[in-house]
Amino acid sequence: MLPNVLTLLAFLGAAGTAAAGKLAFPDNLPDGHYVGDGTVDPKTGYARYTYLGPIDHEAVANYTARRSDAASSSVLGKRATVNCNGRNAGDSVSTVISGFASFWDNKQFSGKWAKTTAGSSQAYACNYGGTQTIHAGDFNPNMGSVNSVCGSGNAGWYEHPEWKLNYGRDQINSGIC
Repeated sequence: MLPNVLTLLAFLGAAGTAAAGKLAFPDNLPDGHYVGDGTVDPKTGYARYTYLGPIDHEAVANYTARRSDAASSSVLGKRATVNCNGRNAGDSVSTVISGFASFWDNKQFSGKWAKTTAGSSQAYACNYGGTQTIHAGDFNPNMGSVNSVCGSGNAGWYEHPEWKLNYGRDQINSGIC
């Protein structure tokens, strides 16, 4: 009986490690938009993800030119908080913030995360319940709040517990969500 219990505990421990492990991407993935379910592919050891396409820089430029909430920060909601990671968010923070907002605005996702990557940076949304709709009108002011609290260009996220959603930016492979 004892060997079976030890085998079961070893299995559960290994499964927990895989599930709790850092959800890393392979090197040299193209910049662009991704969704993932928050699990590790046991064959590759990397996060399971779907690539949705490259950043459309013309769409980003058009979006950036017409948006009015670029520099504003949002008022923290009743239970909302800004969290800082104590590091820079990579070399392409403004690109991923604008790319994320222009691509994901009013799109839904039901996976664990949705992100936009460029260079060594990522902007993302973390889903903690059901299907989420990303709104640039929330994301952009949230990034303004992260700028105010963490510093422009630094990693951090805006937590919305009541929505079961977080918006943030960080370095690629920094272990979000």
